[in-house]
Amino acid sequence: MLIEYDHASGLTPTQRLDSLVASVQRALEELEEAAGSGKGEKGDKGEPGAQGEVGPQGPPGPQGETGPKGDKGDAGVRGPQGIQGVRGEKGEKGDKGDTGPSGVTVSNDGFYTLYVDAEGYLRVVYNNDDATNNFVYDEDSGLLKYVIQ
Repeated sequence: MLIEYDHASGLTPTQRLDSLVASVQRALEELEEAAGSGKGEKGDKGEPGAQGEVGPQGPPGPQGETGPKGDKGDAGVRGPQGIQGVRGEKGEKGDKGDTGPSGVTVSNDGFYTLYVDAEGYLRVVYNNDDATNNFVYDEDSGLLKYVIQ
């Protein structure tokens, strides 16, 4: 049996396909007539065939809706100390404090302490055992002198 197909007929691809399907249907009808009407009963269902290969992955689907917000997670590990920041502006100078109590001065051999007492007199303090006392008070002039030898 020959199925004729004229590919140079000037038909559109859809018309060509329709023509080819019609030719195949005619061929099948002719085969059925040739075999006669002696069809038998339908047979039992056969065993299923082996599973075919997995086809290529299709394109990704559309983005789904956003789900509900989850619970807050645990705090992470604390990071390292950052760099020192920029020094701020200098503040205003504070008020002057009160005068503190006078200290106690102890003179050692060869050392002298000079101070002004509450009445405004200059006083010298030295160790009584020091043999190098070079201070002399001039009663006529009121001067305290240091004698260098």
